[in-house]
Amino acid sequence: WGRAERNPWLWLVIEALIDHLNAPPPEPGAPGPFSLGEPERLRAVVAEGELTDIGVEEIATEQAYDSLEGWWDELLEVSGPLAAMLKAMPEADREAIRAKALEGGGEFVADDGRAVFPALLVAAKARKPN
Repeated sequence: WGRAERNPWLWLVIEALIDHLNAPPPEPGAPGPFSLGEPERLRAVVAEGELTDIGVEEIATEQAYDSLEGWWDELLEVSGPLAAMLKAMPEADREAIRAKALEGGGEFVADDGRAVFPALLVAAKARKPN
């Protein structure tokens, strides 16, 4: 994924969790879904593999869900460590994080009720030397 701020579909939940726990935000490049979000960082990691003709591209897309509730439910199903952390929390804590995330997600609700978030991918292609 690209930088956190370009992926509010995931960042809003992480940000709500950080706020709730009163924790510092992750350091740039720290392990996580946005660790390779800077094109230069991804290019450097690919170059470490001794590949050539490296190309890095940012791809703007969307993450769409039937509703904000659908967005929350899907994230709890597919977001791995984040979902595990949320599911292990007491219900009151999880509900507070959910409420803050849904509040932030409100700006991405379309007229038909769907939640449509902008998203940014950072992709790399390269060649193995002969």
